[in-house]
Amino acid sequence: MKHTIAVLSAVCALMFLCGVAAAKSVTVYVSMDAVHAHTGERGTFYVLDVSIPEEVSGNKLDSVVLEFAVDASAHTEGDSVVTPVVGVYPVNSEFVANRGDGPVGTVEAPDFTGIVPSSRPVALGEHHVLRMEITDIVKGWIASPENNHGLVIGTLTGPDVGTISLNDTLPAASAPIRVTYLYRSE
Repeated sequence: MKHTIAVLSAVCALMFLCGVAAAKSVTVYVSMDAVHAHTGERGTFYVLDVSIPEEVSGNKLDSVVLEFAVDASAHTEGDSVVTPVVGVYPVNSEFVANRGDGPVGTVEAPDFTGIVPSSRPVALGEHHVLRMEITDIVKGWIASPENNHGLVIGTLTGPDVGTISLNDTLPAASAPIRVTYLYRSE
């Protein structure tokens, strides 16, 4: 009996290690030239296209993490008690910058899904690196590529107490945004 348990344990450990060994990753950097900044009623928001690498599309996607750094500031001194909520939202339709009825110089935010797990408060200050898991968004795009209209990053939901600005680069990177795909061959 002990021998059988030991053999089963060894087989399970080997299967786990083989699965880990088969895991692959690819990292894509998005340059500032590919990020479109717009000023809206709730401050600056950033729209970017996200292309899914070919090697990821035909395989089992485990995780997708989007990383970027921001500076966060309060609208007023009284707003510094509550922090702005930053999110990465999938854009629901092709985005065309439209001035709308807002204040002069502002652009309407794109049509986006307002409730996403990536939304979170960010402390006021400079150079906050955020890592947001966007696996479900990318899985949806793989299943229906026609729905990939990109992402919008900003303080588009939550209390309107502050704004963010995207840093030009991530620490130890030459681009402002890094997307890491973890996948396994099917």
